[in-house]
Amino acid sequence: MLAQLLEPPCTDPYARWCGERYPQGFCCHEAGHAVVAFSLGVRVVAVSVFFTEKEGWKGYTKTEGTDHLPWKDQIMLHIAGMAAEEFFNCPKTHGHRFTIAGR
Repeated sequence: MLAQLLEPPCTDPYARWCGERYPQGFCCHEAGHAVVAFSLGVRVVAVSVFFTEKEGWKGYTKTEGTDHLPWKDQIMLHIAGMAAEEFFNCPKTHGHRFTIAGR
């Protein structure tokens, strides 16, 4: 599955796609939220990437049980999507970049 998210390679990070159906940036973003949530012991209920004529590409990660997390973990969960976009070099939109310290 991860290989499908990272293929095909492309020189323009804004044009990279997951297979032929989903923009890679949205896939990486939502996967980032899901992976961090799971690693924190949070139940991941659903991960979704979809397109609407009115709003374009959208995505969400639905979790349950984040209230018990310390505030630092809640922040980490909140920025996990942007961090995944930066780590995998697959931003979901132009102009919104997140820099990971030390990279």
